[in-house]
Amino acid sequence: MVGDPSFKAEERKMLDLDTLQHNLNSIKAQLERYRTSTPRSPIMRKW
Repeated sequence: MVGDPSFKAEERKMLDLDTLQHNLNSIKAQLERYRTSTPRSPIMRKW
């Protein structure tokens, strides 16, 4: 990897679709906690 200070000789392995979907759902669930329904919220509106 460019700029990798650990001097690894190989790139990261590609994720399979099931793992990728699981990670996506986990991140979405974490972000949902910050979602708000008030239209003037400075954090997030609708996404």
